[in-house]
Amino acid sequence: MDDLLAELKSEMDAAGVDADVEFSLPTLELTAALDATIDDTSQLHTDDPSHHYTDTPLTGDDLPLLEAWLDDAQLHGVGDDIIAEYIDEVLLVLITVRGGACGKELLQDVRRLFGADVSPGTMYPHLKQLADAGLLEMSELTKRKVYRVADAQAAIKHVDSVVLQLLTFAVGLQTIMADCIVNQSADPQPQDE
Repeated sequence: MDDLLAELKSEMDAAGVDADVEFSLPTLELTAALDATIDDTSQLHTDDPSHHYTDTPLTGDDLPLLEAWLDDAQLHGVGDDIIAEYIDEVLLVLITVRGGACGKELLQDVRRLFGADVSPGTMYPHLKQLADAGLLEMSELTKRKVYRVADAQAAIKHVDSVVLQLLTFAVGLQTIMADCIVNQSADPQPQDE
């Protein structure tokens, strides 16, 4: 694990990501201090109907660490139900990476990254709830709504909290499974004759 983290850190450094990452299994502490500048997207806040927003695909260049560490098969192996359960966090991260996005782009990103088909009827209410909670800002343009993160630090803190809970749960469940396997191999079940 330490070797993998060291490799990840060196790749992050090579990619120009200024981050301090600490992870220890005994305490399950994950700390990420990101010194990233968020693109100024204040130009999205306009009531001028002539203002246009251009759809842009999210590419591997936007997510170099993700592309280096996980392949499509791994990401597409995450079930649609898991994506739906954590859609708020997925949306916050995607909008933060993009600096702003419209719903169509977000649907395409979720489909491309995770192979999940999230319906607009599922996603748009979550975008509205995130905006109502103050995590997102919405700008209405001529033919679309563009969402951007209202407070990047609050969004990262929210997502980090959920990720830490998921990591804790995953490691706990993995540990219980390991105990189960050890117990089964030490005490084999009698075979029916």
